[in-house]
Amino acid sequence: MMKVATPVSRLVESATTSTSGRSVASAAAVGDALVSELCMQSAKIDAVVRMECERMCVGLEQCQALVRSVSVAAARRLREKEVELDAARRRAAELEEQLRQATAESQAWCGLAHRTRPSRRASEPPSTTSSSAPSPPPNPRLSVTLMYRPS
Repeated sequence: MMKVATPVSRLVESATTSTSGRSVASAAAVGDALVSELCMQSAKIDAVVRMECERMCVGLEQCQALVRSVSVAAARRLREKEVELDAARRRAAELEEQLRQATAESQAWCGLAHRTRPSRRASEPPSTTSSSAPSPPPNPRLSVTLMYRPS
C-alpha cells in the first residue's frame, strides 16, 4: 500500500527542508518580514479608515447643523406667512362686508327710485331733471334705514 501524506506532516517536512536549498532560518526570516509588512499595512489601512470615518462624522455634523438652521428659518417664514394669511383673510372679510352693505344700499336706492319715478307715457321722452327724485346721501356709508322713510 501507498502511504498518503497528511497536511500536517507535509508542513513539518517543508519546515525542515527546502527545495531551493535555503535554510529554515532564512525562510523564517522571510516569514517574519512578511508578517511584519502585513501588520504595518493593516495599521496603515486602519489609520486611513479611521481618518475617513472622522472626516465623514465632521461632514455629517455640518450637514445636521445646516438642516437645523434651514428648519428654523423655514419655520420662521411659515409663521410670518401664516400671519400675512390671517391679515389677508381679515381684510377679505372686511371687504365682503362692505360689498354686502353697498349692495343693500344700492338695492334700496334702486327701489326708492322706482317708487318715486313719475309714470310716463311711452311716447314721452325721459325727463333729464326730476324734482321728485331724492338726492343721494352725502355720506355713502350711512345706513339705508336711516335715509328711507316709507310713505
